[in-house]
Amino acid sequence: MSTTGSNEKIFSSQTRDKIRLVLESVHTCGIKLPIVFDITIDALPILGWLESSPASCKLYWCGRDSKFEFGGTGVGFEIDQSSDGSDLNSAEAIIEASPFGGDLLFFCGQSFSGTDPTDPTDPNWEEFRSQVSMIPEMMVIRREDSFKLRFCLTLLPSDDIDCIMDRANTLVSNRSDFVIDLARLKAKRTVSEVVSIKHHPDFEGWSENIATSLMRISAGEIKKIVLARRTDICLTKKPNPVTILDQLTGENKNCYAVLFQPNPDKAFICLSPERLFRLTGPQLLTEAISSTVARGKDADDDRRLEKELVDSKKQKREHRYVVEGLGRAMRPICQADPSIGATDVLKLNRIQHLLTPVGGELKKEISGSDVVRALHPTAAVGGTPRLKAVPMIGALEPFERGWYAAPIGYVSKNRSEFAVGIRSALVHGCTISVFSGAGIVRGSSAEAEWSEIESKNILRSLLPDKAKV
Repeated sequence: MSTTGSNEKIFSSQTRDKIRLVLESVHTCGIKLPIVFDITIDALPILGWLESSPASCKLYWCGRDSKFEFGGTGVGFEIDQSSDGSDLNSAEAIIEASPFGGDLLFFCGQSFSGTDPTDPTDPNWEEFRSQVSMIPEMMVIRREDSFKLRFCLTLLPSDDIDCIMDRANTLVSNRSDFVIDLARLKAKRTVSEVVSIKHHPDFEGWSENIATSLMRISAGEIKKIVLARRTDICLTKKPNPVTILDQLTGENKNCYAVLFQPNPDKAFICLSPERLFRLTGPQLLTEAISSTVARGKDADDDRRLEKELVDSKKQKREHRYVVEGLGRAMRPICQADPSIGATDVLKLNRIQHLLTPVGGELKKEISGSDVVRALHPTAAVGGTPRLKAVPMIGALEPFERGWYAAPIGYVSKNRSEFAVGIRSALVHGCTISVFSGAGIVRGSSAEAEWSEIESKNILRSLLPDKAKV
């Protein structure tokens, strides 16, 4: 991308007309609105650009099929967090209010609970808040082989068109050329050693939680509960979250790759195989992913383990609860009973899962935020019945989930997609807190589920063997 001198006007009269129309909506509605400007650029390694950027706020999203990817720096527009927890609905309302709402793309995330955590609050999650809906100030967007650079400004009722034109030109003209030397960037990466590793809960506490859960399952209170563990890995140096994500994306195929870094000291990273939903117009697609076995040492061993997964009564029971839970959640928001596809096996780098697609057509009055509320948390990350299992999670787990296992994705006018924030970690200072969970049903054992959550540790491949405990 080439830039223009700061005294030269970059944008055309068409851009001025666009600003004028959005500004008219701002004055009419009495609310702030975003406006974006796109410039076509050559191919760019987005994670490399983010890693080299000095910006304090960064975000990244890459779809599971790797066809759609974006990264951003700074804050161009952010929705004020409402008291009723309706930020996602506000993002949709902003898109509808703007005369160019079809240009807007919001990055959205929330906590597992969807509301502000209370009593006590983990300070490491403070900057993430319960819900975030924002557009970066500068954003690189890739759709397959096409790249564009996007700039975003907030228009206020007090603004006039000349002021906005000056701000837009200054924003674009102050940017330098995009030249990313990946070899040099990777050569500058430093290696950090592991100082300590601590699990929350430890195996003894985990075993007690499993025993309590199985007792409540036997009593008929619940059928399934998903329990998680937080592993704190203390390092000698503060890691770069973008570097970690870049190192992990190559070995985590068929996964969403997500990063949200609100400041230089905190970041949430996620390599999730699980889609919460994709919405294309009124067409809703979600899926049940659950039940886990390892990958084999060779092709024959892999097929043997796959057969164990498919034939296991315990694994099929766990998966059936997720499928049934999605069906119950979708019926009130869809025009007809959801369609349930054939169950297949999703093969990841180290593990494999059962996967069943579920689809439907939304009722006309249902919004994307209604879909989030209906589906989250699924039985794959909460349990069933939801209203009984989820409160048990808060009582048993000795940590705040924050954004772990929560919806995280993007909202646009005609298409929205959210992943479930599993296989994730919170980077804070010199510590990386890794989260992984397992579904507990009748037939579960503490030892087997502990082994499963070990296999789901996304940093496992980066840790020295002596640190894999």
